[in-house]
Amino acid sequence: HTVRRQSIKRGEPRQMPSLPHTSESTVREEHFSSRRKQLEDYLTKILKMPMYRNYHGTMEFIGVSQLSFIHDLGPKGIEGLIMKRSGGHRIPGLNCCGQGRMCYRWSKRWLVVKDSFLLYMKPDSGAISFVLLVDKEFSIKIGQKETETKYGLQIDNLSRSLILKCNSYRHAQWWRQGIDEFVRKHGKDFLTQHRFGSYAAVQENTLAKWPTLCLQTTDAVFFPPLYFLRLSPEIFMKRPVVEGNRWRLDCILKRKA
Repeated sequence: HTVRRQSIKRGEPRQMPSLPHTSESTVREEHFSSRRKQLEDYLTKILKMPMYRNYHGTMEFIGVSQLSFIHDLGPKGIEGLIMKRSGGHRIPGLNCCGQGRMCYRWSKRWLVVKDSFLLYMKPDSGAISFVLLVDKEFSIKIGQKETETKYGLQIDNLSRSLILKCNSYRHAQWWRQGIDEFVRKHGKDFLTQHRFGSYAAVQENTLAKWPTLCLQTTDAVFFPPLYFLRLSPEIFMKRPVVEGNRWRLDCILKRKA
């Protein structure tokens, strides 16, 4: 950190702020408010230094992540460190030892609750490991009987059963209540069945229109250019994903061709 501080651009703070060295036991009660203000100023100065603001230890202490400051991602619910169990995918082949086999490991991850999905990422690098979408089968269970884990929390949707391990029953209840209330408030449109079996509600008066992907005749198939569609060729045109890659866009085009 000393080397990195020396390379910081001019105008940015270089030195770590300092805290008072006086013992708390010797501080009079009338000075408590000033001590709180000193601590507040200390944390504010830390957060003004990008090197320390983006450090995973700092964000863990304050209870935020890199995604907390991206307003374009929509409303954000609770977030924090959890222990995540591997496996639980409903798609054959994605579990480590096959579906239904008892083979898993525990990993520390940072869980973030959003309006239409949950995601967890690696605490040290911030790399997103998995996204769990809110859909019509979304539900939350707690308790050892339901999750086979002491202080366990189970989050289900159409594609996965995610098992989390909490520090206590009260901690599991805090996660369950926080997730459920936030999703019911901001993601209720994704919890029910919609037209044509879609996961999303009908949006009126929007500028976006879905073009016809394939126009099949007896002799040929017409493919609009992918750059016109502005889509990734790996996007799934039918969700949830329950048939492998069958409904992935590039697989559809290959099959039609």
